[in-house]
Amino acid sequence: PISLPATSATGSATPAIDPASLLAQAGLSANEGGGYTVNPRGDAGLLQAAGLQAGDVVESVDGQDLTAERVAALQDELAPGQAVTLTVRRDGQTRTITLPAKP
Repeated sequence: PISLPATSATGSATPAIDPASLLAQAGLSANEGGGYTVNPRGDAGLLQAAGLQAGDVVESVDGQDLTAERVAALQDELAPGQAVTLTVRRDGQTRTITLPAKP
């Protein structure tokens, strides 16, 4: 997998992002090939800041495969102050995006 730090469109380091807010804006929907497809809700600025795009497929969060049960539990599990690592499939390539902890 390709490991990418979360960066903004300009290539600068991303400020810390609240993972629960990110999840709420991602609009995840089950993907037939596994994982969950990003379908942004509202302003996609937070997703872009995290390095995500519409159509990306999130395969795992913190090394745990994304299943229906896991998606349902994520909102309660993700908390500010916690770094999160996403494994994402885009254009046939797997990428790892680490979101820094938000104080």
